[in-house]
This record gives sequence, structure tokens and C-alpha cells, in this order.
Amino acid sequence: MKILTFLGLLIGVSLNAQVSIVSHQFTEWTASPSSMLSVTAMNSEQNAIDVKLHATLSTTSGELVCEVFSTTLKLNSGVQSLRATSFEKLTYGRSTVSSSVKDQGILPFGDYSFCIEVLAGGVEVLDQQCEQLSSDYTEFLNLISPSNGDSVVTQNPLLIWTHSGNFMDANEKAGYRLIVAEIKDGQTAESAVLLNNPVWIECCLRAHQSLYPVAAPKLMQGSSYAWQIQRLYNGQVVQTSETWMFYVPIPLKHQDLKYVNLKKGVNSDVFPVFERLYFRFDEPYNGANLTYKIFNSNREEIVIPVTVDSESNSIPEAGTKKIGFNTYELDILQYQLEPGYYTVEIFNDKAEKYELKIKIE
Repeated sequence: MKILTFLGLLIGVSLNAQVSIVSHQFTEWTASPSSMLSVTAMNSEQNAIDVKLHATLSTTSGELVCEVFSTTLKLNSGVQSLRATSFEKLTYGRSTVSSSVKDQGILPFGDYSFCIEVLAGGVEVLDQQCEQLSSDYTEFLNLISPSNGDSVVTQNPLLIWTHSGNFMDANEKAGYRLIVAEIKDGQTAESAVLLNNPVWIECCLRAHQSLYPVAAPKLMQGSSYAWQIQRLYNGQVVQTSETWMFYVPIPLKHQDLKYVNLKKGVNSDVFPVFERLYFRFDEPYNGANLTYKIFNSNREEIVIPVTVDSESNSIPEAGTKKIGFNTYELDILQYQLEPGYYTVEIFNDKAEKYELKIKIE
């Protein structure tokens, strides 16, 4: 029994001396099971031998990316290139790095451990080569909206971007983050992101759309802002998108519509109102007395004075009527109504009702 064991050890040493790996062809740009099982090997014996290749790829923290075994290959005497195209066993990890290798054949930016073995009988290791790999692969990071130099109509714009890779297992030290910084006088968008404190940073991105939050510092009207997507690895920025800028304009003063032409019954349109509702009657007779009611969205009545528009030829005395073009106003501003939708009902002295919807801006 001791003799057989000793002979087995001698045979193992002899087999290990027969085969050596000269080089492998795996790179971060061609990360696939077949490239993992692509080697140049030397068989120092005169006869061909049957071998299998076994390769593993993992992160430096030990997380499996991919493991693959080839089917049986014939290694002839001398130096020969071996590349497996069929696999006995193929296993992928569960990380986004594994998904990138599986779906795109690309090893994302980072550090990895790679090992390739030549096996006899699918078990005994004839030779092994392991090394540390660093992938400096950079994918495209593109900004989409708002376009560079655009004005936004809201102080909570939706920022949209895209990239060619997978979303990493996001955390504060790895993955993607969005930066928004105010552009000061004389600065470019690039220098604003580099030099200024950001007004907003969103890390750990898992989607291509980010709505500027209400809780973030308010974007100031009349100011310009720079935005950029950054890719992180080990807490360091390893790649950035272009830096674009958008402008938050100062809104123009809104003018109320003059005049809403009222028809009998329900007027179906909704009319925006900022300060006053101006309305008119294009009828030959409206009567001397004009009454009205205004309701909020809960049908609660609110009383607002009605006055004759001072832009008319004259201000009629109480109880008079105006034939033809009669103009009136409801003073909205001084009563500080909340923004929202309201219903206005107006009656002439014949009890004919005119109803319209307004939206207080």
C-alpha cells in the first residue's frame, strides 16, 4: 500500500512536468467563457494527451464572476493553442459584473483575480496560471435632457441620461452619481462642477431619470446650473459624462385675459386668472343689476365684490345699465385666494345664469 502511494506521487510529479501554460488570451475587452478558456500550452511529451481547461474569474474580494470547465481537448506534443468552444460546466455569479460579462462580454472597471488550469482526467492539475487583472474599461455616459444650454420651465427639472453598461451594485463608493452645481459669474459648466459646492448630489443611481427633489436647495430663477454623471470605484471618480448646463429663467409677468366673453348657461372652457377675472356681455340688454356667486372646488361659496372695469368710458352709477359692450371684473388678488379651480356663477336681472370655470394661478 505504501509502495502504490509512492508510485502515485511519482506519476503525479511526472504528469505535472509534462504540460505547462505559456500564456492565456483573456482580456477585459473579450470577457467571455471561450476567451477564459483560451491558452497557449506546451506538451513536453512525444504523445498527445487528453486535457480539460478550468478557469475562474472573481473580484478581489472573492465574489465569483464566472467559472467554466471545457469539454475534453487534445493537446499535441509541442506548443499548441487551445480554445474551448463547448463547455462541460458554466457558472455565473449573481452580481452586475457577472451580468456584464454574460450579456456584453465586457469586464467593467475594477480589479479582478483570474486563474486558468490544465487538468488531466478533469481532476488533476497539470499546470495553473493565476494573476491579478485591472480593467480600465470605460463605457459611454451620455446626458440627454435638459439639453446643453436649455431653459427649464420648472424649478424641479427631470434630468435624464444613459450609459452603455449595467448598473453596478450601487453604494456610496461604487456605481453612478449625479452632480448639480450653480454656475457663478465667469465660470464654465466644467469649472462649476469642479470648484463649487454642489447644490445636489444623488448617489447610488439605479435608473436613468432623476427628478430634482423639492427637499433640495431651491433652484434660483435667473441662475444657470451645471450637471454631470460620475462613475465611482473605491470611492474615486474614474469616469465622467460631459458637463452640461441649464438655465432657470425669471418668469414673465402674467397678464390676465381681457375679456372673457360670457354666454348664457355653462361656458365649458377653463380660464386662467392671476389677479382679476375680466368678463363682458355682448348682448343688447343685460339689465341694471348684476349678481354673482363664486365657489371653490368643494362648492363652498366665496363672496367677492364686482366692480365695473375702470378702462370703460365711465363708471356707471349704481343701478344703471350699459347697452352693448359691458365689461366687469372680479378682484381676485386682494382676497388672496389659494391656487386651484373655482366656479363662477353670474346672474343678470332676468335671473339668467352665466357659469364659467376659472383656475387661479
